[in-house]
Amino acid sequence: MDQKLIKQLEETCSARGVRLTPQRKRVYELICDSNKASSAYELLDQLKSPNRRLSRRRYTEHWTFF
Repeated sequence: MDQKLIKQLEETCSARGVRLTPQRKRVYELICDSNKASSAYELLDQLKSPNRRLSRRRYTEHWTFF
């Protein structure tokens, strides 16, 4: 992931008065790294890990952020 993009995202978050959480950063990375348009459900599946459950409500909060 390009560090310039991450820095720009951090600045945008700061200007909006919100934090760039690890989850928000991960969603951004998935969007930027994708070679195709992904549905929200595809991104949700990529975010899930065996040890962690991410609710659709929580995911929607991250998705609507972008």
